[in-house]
Amino acid sequence: MGFPMWKQKTRTMTTSGRKLYFYCAAYVGCQSEIYFLYVTDPEKILLFRNEHLHAEMEKHQGMDLETRRVIEELFHIGMKTSKALLHTSEDCVMQQPSLEKLKNFLSKLKKEKLGPTAVSFGDLEDWAGERQEVP
Repeated sequence: MGFPMWKQKTRTMTTSGRKLYFYCAAYVGCQSEIYFLYVTDPEKILLFRNEHLHAEMEKHQGMDLETRRVIEELFHIGMKTSKALLHTSEDCVMQQPSLEKLKNFLSKLKKEKLGPTAVSFGDLEDWAGERQEVP
């Protein structure tokens, strides 16, 4: 789903319909949870949430969502090193992340956007075989 701070916990099938349970992943220890009830009528979806509010939480895990968004934009325009991003983040309005958090986030982002950095021997052998000239 398109909710960056909600992670799916479980899903169950009930007589009322299918339930998808989500928990808040934006803050460490946040007790906020929601679930969607997809009623057997295909046109109807109900949203339920518990009484815990995000405002009660003070400390969040990792970088905030706005900082992540800005770093992803800078990554897409060609800034791919942590040092360059740190120097740029000093000029931006965003919260400056620590070097360690930035390196971890960039590592995950590169893996996600550019694919794996290692190649298997079988793939390498296939690649070489495709490019081999036959006299």
